[in-house]
Amino acid sequence: MGILLILFPANATHLLQPLDVAVFSTFKACIKRQADIYLGNGGGCSLSKEDAVSMASTAWKLSNLEANIKAGFRGCGLFPLNKLKMAERLDSYLRNGTPENTKLAE
Repeated sequence: MGILLILFPANATHLLQPLDVAVFSTFKACIKRQADIYLGNGGGCSLSKEDAVSMASTAWKLSNLEANIKAGFRGCGLFPLNKLKMAERLDSYLRNGTPENTKLAE
């Protein structure tokens, strides 16, 4: 297996980081659910270090890491290599998420 070197455009690496794209967002959503459960069970507005670690551990286990890591690399176009997907993500970012055919008022 060879190593393929790909140079990213300046200031675009955050668009192509698979952990940001798939893993961390899922983990944060799981943490939020754990916090909602904690609060719903009368846990109060503050929590102990033990409760925080327990919530984070549960959320991490529920994050479906293997599938999300693979989806992140696929979604970024990194593996399998998909330059079109990379370009689409960059283009969408440059348009600030605005659809391609949107016209400004004249």
